[in-house]
Amino acid sequence: MNTMNISEPQMNEFYRGHIDAHEEVLPGMFGHAECLSPDETPQSGDYDRVFSFHFDPEARKERHRTVFAEDCRRAHILGSRLAGKLRIEGNIMKKVTIFIGSPRKHGSTRILATEAERGLRDQGINTETVSLNDLKIRGCQACYYCKKNDVTACAVQDDMQEIHALMQESDGFILATPIYFAGVTSQTKAWLDRLFPYIGMDLSPKLPGTKKISFIFTQNQPDAQLFEVPIATFMKMVGLTGLSGKDHLVAYDLDAGYKTPVIERKEFMEKAYQIGCSLLE
Repeated sequence: MNTMNISEPQMNEFYRGHIDAHEEVLPGMFGHAECLSPDETPQSGDYDRVFSFHFDPEARKERHRTVFAEDCRRAHILGSRLAGKLRIEGNIMKKVTIFIGSPRKHGSTRILATEAERGLRDQGINTETVSLNDLKIRGCQACYYCKKNDVTACAVQDDMQEIHALMQESDGFILATPIYFAGVTSQTKAWLDRLFPYIGMDLSPKLPGTKKISFIFTQNQPDAQLFEVPIATFMKMVGLTGLSGKDHLVAYDLDAGYKTPVIERKEFMEKAYQIGCSLLE
């Protein structure tokens, strides 16, 4: 991947020969190679100080909002295509991303998610755990950039860009969240809202149905069915993206430090482990 601070015509005039040479040589070295060469990509503040008259700040801001997002989309496609080729050749492990929507680092939700992760690893599956509470994720801005341009990229540049990359590269997901006020946590809701690029205007899914997702819900209330409707609605909304729901657990009557520790609730621990073991079956 090459990035250049010159225009496409200038790139073709001065560097096209070098780029073409690389594209010819690299396949012979690695067996498979693709090149991406975004142009007009000045980023450093040094350019502003030294060559400020060359760059219109408003034009750069607009380019970052539109063209840069498209460059990111193309980079994701390139990476996903390479990952897909490696999977076909059997050279890499499958991967599952675990999203945790609880603000607590050592609460019941985290413990059950860790047990599900153990089940995944026992199946030889690579995992990555993401604490949504640690990320800076803005709410959806309803700008419709993803719809107007028919892309799965988002114009809002924040930590959700990392999530979008994981959504593309992972084979499956586990979402673990407490229930607050009859719904998922605000951290989890922000994650769901920002999955908007994966839903078409006609509610058609943009993610392949081959990607599986399972859910772990925890709640203080002792009635396991009390929040059955909002939980079902949440899972249905996630499914609009194309993710295929595999299983879910509602672990009830839990409150770390005040009630029986979840680690002593064997039925919940065993179910979380099985959720991990069976996700990609």
